[in-house]
Amino acid sequence: MFRFELKRCMKGRGFKAAFLISLILAAGHFTAFCICFLHNEYGGIITDKEAVKLLKAGQSVLGIYPANIFEGFIGGEQYTFWNGVYFYLLPIIAVLPFGTSFFEDEDSGYLKNIYIKKKKEIYLVCKFIVTFISGGIAAGLLYVFSFMMNLLYVPAIKPNQLARHNFVNQLNYMSDWYYEKPFLYFGVYLLIIMLCGGVFATLSLCVSFAAKNSLFVMFFPFLFNISFDYVAMELKIEKYVPSNIMNPMMTEYIKGRSMFSVFVEIFAAILLCFGFFVVLNKKRERIV
Repeated sequence: MFRFELKRCMKGRGFKAAFLISLILAAGHFTAFCICFLHNEYGGIITDKEAVKLLKAGQSVLGIYPANIFEGFIGGEQYTFWNGVYFYLLPIIAVLPFGTSFFEDEDSGYLKNIYIKKKKEIYLVCKFIVTFISGGIAAGLLYVFSFMMNLLYVPAIKPNQLARHNFVNQLNYMSDWYYEKPFLYFGVYLLIIMLCGGVFATLSLCVSFAAKNSLFVMFFPFLFNISFDYVAMELKIEKYVPSNIMNPMMTEYIKGRSMFSVFVEIFAAILLCFGFFVVLNKKRERIV
């Protein structure tokens, strides 16, 4: 059952759409940051090639540090608007591959045929796992695409604490890793993004039983995310908002939190979604 559901997901239009959207957004960021911003002499960041030109012209480059990939991809800079676009649309991208599949299976009557051949519990667990995996992959695609694409243009050197063009200071979350072990910093945030993407995708499963159309299922995680963000801002608990947890540019909102507490929150959300979806649907017939 797991292999069957996974094959359905990977061959579906939703996964292809998430892949294409991620590629387009990564290309948009590459154009805006690498091609437009870094070539702007007033941009605030100098490339290694421009530094060499200054040296050859006899000009001083004292205090100038070249742009690097860790502050030059969509997850590491806020000079352009693409970082906001990415994390604003991430819940929708995560749902695209397989988030609406349970609603569609039930709405079309296909689910009855599956229950005849397989136990309901097996189907529900496999559906949850595949949806979670697909959401995680879809959420991380743009992060990886942007890093790889921009790596063709900016070097993979360590960020410099004395440079005035990075967005992470010593008080921010995991700042020591950012400056000393930037690839580990990148990997940890990629894991967090993928886990949050999986949560958003499975959140759509949890509301499938109450939906009347697939659009509600698709956009519910997006609406939940922005609503939670607003409520948390009013209650002064921004450090628990998914958008702040998974966006490396929002570390100022979660400073003081330990990595353990962040992962506890994420895994608690996973277990909550799993329990709600599997237990509820195990005991119910279609109610809408």
